Amino acid sequence: MRYAFKRLRVMTLGQIVPHVREDKTIGLEDLPAFMPLFEAAFGAPDQVATAKPKMQGIKHKNRECSQYYAEFQVVAADLD
Repeated sequence: MRYAFKRLRVMTLGQIVPHVREDKTIGLEDLPAFMPLFEAAFGAPDQVATAKPKMQGIKHKNRECSQYYAEFQVVAADLD
């Protein structure tokens, strides 16, 4: 957590400062514990509504199937 904390910029830093204890330890066990705070502050308010047009816009084009599939997986994760 200290490594992640040191990499934060001003806006994201504000999300974790309330979890810093008086003894300077961070009151979050690991990075997955921090992610819901980060997503609530900076994520899309409606991930499904944002992901639908992205999914419709995904095209195979002239790229490797693995690249197409990777992009599909990222967007599909938001669609549940």
